[in-house]
Amino acid sequence: MKKFISLLTVCMLVCSLTVNSFATDVTENYYVTTHVMSAEETFEMFSTKAMTKTGSVLLRQNTSGTQGVACGMFTADEESVSFRFTSAPTAKTYNIILHEGDEYNQGSQVVAPSEDVPINNGTSFYDLTVGSTYYFIVSSDDVSEAVTAKYEIKTF
Repeated sequence: MKKFISLLTVCMLVCSLTVNSFATDVTENYYVTTHVMSAEETFEMFSTKAMTKTGSVLLRQNTSGTQGVACGMFTADEESVSFRFTSAPTAKTYNIILHEGDEYNQGSQVVAPSEDVPINNGTSFYDLTVGSTYYFIVSSDDVSEAVTAKYEIKTF
């Protein structure tokens, strides 16, 4: 009976180690952290901080995974940045991923995707490397055809 209990204990230990190795959170590989802001947080951020950049992008439907359009390239002069769409006709939500790199679509993803963020609500990214160049990949799950969307970016 003691041998059986010892064998059972070893089996449980091995199983728990195996499960833990598969359950590792993918976001641990990213060095940037993200916060999807509420409407109130977005209003406070974008009404009180100096504006860094505005622009427009052709917002397309995300039909498979993390595809999207690159926009908003900037060189970090602060350790944090916020992004929001100020208008995106027919879109209710957007998806966003931050990449580091000097050329659109040639950089590396530095944060897990934020999905289904309400249009006009911001997304903040923290722990940027000052002096590094970043850009966003954006898409929408609920826009039926590509639309021109306007955005703002603020560093803080």
